[in-house]
Amino acid sequence: MSTAERLATPRQVAEWLQCSERTLRRKRDRVRAGDNTAGPPWIEQGRSIRYSWLDVHRWAAGRRIRGGEHG
Repeated sequence: MSTAERLATPRQVAEWLQCSERTLRRKRDRVRAGDNTAGPPWIEQGRSIRYSWLDVHRWAAGRRIRGGEHG
């Protein structure tokens, strides 16, 4: 299984995004409230939250701002 296909814990994703797990949890809450761009897609396995690295990387790439662009 490639790295992109592996599932990550919220802790791992928060570390990669350089934010806290609490911030990542707030992003999930915003997505649940209708802001689908607030955070990366996740997978619920019972009570556990997991992220696909591929989804996380795609989400992060979609948030990239090039010089001179404002969003």
